Amino acid sequence: MVFVKDVFNYFELSFRVLKSNMANSIDPYKLTFAVTYKCNSRCKMCNIWKRSSSNELELWEIEAFFEGNRFLWINLTGGEPFLREDLVEIVRYARRPFLVNITTNGFLTERIVELVKIMKRYATRFIVTVSIDGPREIHDYLRGVRIWDKAIETLRALMENKIECYVGYTATPFNAGKLRETYLSIKKEIEDFGFSQLHLNFYHESEVYYKNVGQMALTQDFYRGLMRDVCFLLRHRNQLDPITILERLYLSLIPNFLQTRRMPVPCKVLKTSIFLDPFGNVFPCTTMNVVLGNLRKTNYELAPIISSLEARRTSKLISSGNCPQCWTPCEAYQTLLGNLKRWLR
Repeated sequence: MVFVKDVFNYFELSFRVLKSNMANSIDPYKLTFAVTYKCNSRCKMCNIWKRSSSNELELWEIEAFFEGNRFLWINLTGGEPFLREDLVEIVRYARRPFLVNITTNGFLTERIVELVKIMKRYATRFIVTVSIDGPREIHDYLRGVRIWDKAIETLRALMENKIECYVGYTATPFNAGKLRETYLSIKKEIEDFGFSQLHLNFYHESEVYYKNVGQMALTQDFYRGLMRDVCFLLRHRNQLDPITILERLYLSLIPNFLQTRRMPVPCKVLKTSIFLDPFGNVFPCTTMNVVLGNLRKTNYELAPIISSLEARRTSKLISSGNCPQCWTPCEAYQTLLGNLKRWLR
């Protein structure tokens, strides 16, 4: 029965992706859900750890939300998601999506591995991304706590348990150009670690999510370092699996974004995805500061929010390019999938 459900999930996701290329309706199949703003890191590029975590959605509220709203692709983030005591139940209530990706700083190794072993039963594909932003000294400086050794320990334990896992490297003015050095430092500790497990993001500002607007000056040195990282990854990420192909496309368009400060393709967020914060607020994405509605005011139903006049107005703004303009994987991947005609010409 699980196999049949997984096959159905695959075809349903494929259909929804194709639909996002043809229809103009708001029909999100991807959910980015910050399950908590609690965090045990003190990152220099992000102020989430400073935010209040009081009055976050309770488990029964999340259950009610997933009961009436199904997503095929769920990205669980924070804060540090593994600080939620009910994380397993959250994934279980999500009604077996095709893909669940969860990010972690890797600090709570035993808890992370123990919970992931359980949670992966509740999705067709379950992926863990461990944040590592440099060799030990750089990473610990950026994270504000001595966490590199724990992140490596978590990555190693996940790999030993045959759990699909990746390293998420975020380029900032503090570490741009250090991706090769980061890879070698991880490889020294974990011999089986490969290029295919490296994922790259780069510093973005967001009043909605990171609360870091104006926090870092982006100099030419940063851009040059970022481009070295992009080139390094493009040289070595040459597998033919769907995730690598999508990531190579994302990476290849970073120079275009840096030059124009505009999304290289028309943005598809809201039509394909939404961002849900820990308090039930629904946003189009992690960068656009427009609250479309709150689940607590709609009996945890998404339909009244995404069919509202505000949602339609916001969708038109996004389609016309009147949005903050970003190129972060949280929004870029489903946008690339929603512009297939551009790549199939």
